[in-house]
Amino acid sequence: MGLDIMELVMEVEDEFCIAIPDEVAQRVRTVGDIYDYVLEQKSRPIDPLNMMPAIGSPDEVWQKLQALFVNQLGVSPEQVTPEADIVKDLGRE
Repeated sequence: MGLDIMELVMEVEDEFCIAIPDEVAQRVRTVGDIYDYVLEQKSRPIDPLNMMPAIGSPDEVWQKLQALFVNQLGVSPEQVTPEADIVKDLGRE
């Protein structure tokens, strides 16, 4: 996994107050993979001792992810689609 993707994963973790384990991050290939993982975390039961803020609706999650990709990778919003391969389509490793 390249530095760009590692930085992007850290930004996603910070934005949504979640942890993305290394084994999950290494399997990420598309923008949709990250989106799906964030939504999975939304459905996780909340630990009352470690309250986490609401992640948001699927549309809000998508908008935040798209903005992260645009800001972090310098790509256009049109390039950030669920099917977009982070390495092949967005030119990052």
